[in-house]
Amino acid sequence: MTVEIERRFLTTTQDWREKVIYMSEALITQCYPPELQAEGTFVRIRQTKGDKFTLYEKGVKGISDGLSCSEEEVRISKGDADHFFSNCYNRVLSKLRQNSFYQGFILHIDQFLEIRGEEASLVVIEIEFSTLDEARNYVPPKWLGHEITGKHKWSNFELCVNGIPLD
Repeated sequence: MTVEIERRFLTTTQDWREKVIYMSEALITQCYPPELQAEGTFVRIRQTKGDKFTLYEKGVKGISDGLSCSEEEVRISKGDADHFFSNCYNRVLSKLRQNSFYQGFILHIDQFLEIRGEEASLVVIEIEFSTLDEARNYVPPKWLGHEITGKHKWSNFELCVNGIPLD
């Protein structure tokens, strides 16, 4: 089991394109099957690189600041993934994830393509950190946009269940 430490930002401009050093990108499709959800965790099924299917169990983010969570990843078969995707009741999203660097940090830039069967134009940037102190002390540049770290309504789970928040 790993611990993920990150801060998330909702960006409304394309300024990030000029600031980051591009590494790689991947198309990701994921869902949150109702049958696998339990209190205190979120379980998602993710398809990447066409034939890689993974089940992720993610513990709820830290109570005080939402900066960290536990995460476990298990590779599953295409048949199992197809079963879960077919039982997601449109709780599915797809996004283009660009992995980049900025001032020594890894950034995941998620450009959402579709959420709940509808076209989306949402960009969320996640910055990964090695320690909680590093995450807490980081001063984000303005181009990152509005911080949504710890705001559950902006989690991928909530986007799949309820769509994009109006506020």
